[in-house]
Amino acid sequence: MNLKTNADGELIFTNGTFELVRNRESIAQNIRSNIRTWKGEYFLNNLLGVDYIRGFQKGQDAFMRISIKQAILETVGVVDISEFEYELSADRTLTISCNVQTLEGTIPYKDEVII
Repeated sequence: MNLKTNADGELIFTNGTFELVRNRESIAQNIRSNIRTWKGEYFLNNLLGVDYIRGFQKGQDAFMRISIKQAILETVGVVDISEFEYELSADRTLTISCNVQTLEGTIPYKDEVII
């Protein structure tokens, strides 16, 4: 169970009360958070997130792919990933889609991250 956040990571309140998420919705929210965290950004765990700095270097496409998948797989409750695709556009929008197998079932996951 987690506090619910919107796509920008802001907490969601309803009538002055925090909204909560559980199960697959909670796992999907945690995946989104991990993908949007730059490796080294979170002071309590500098290994959390994606190493975008190295991933953006020329010839590091395979590394970027592995780093994104690793951030997903390190999310609590995630068991495996299938049908993984990502695309980085010229305006630095990263589009990720995959099926995530979790302890709660399969989550069809899609996200866009502006880096």
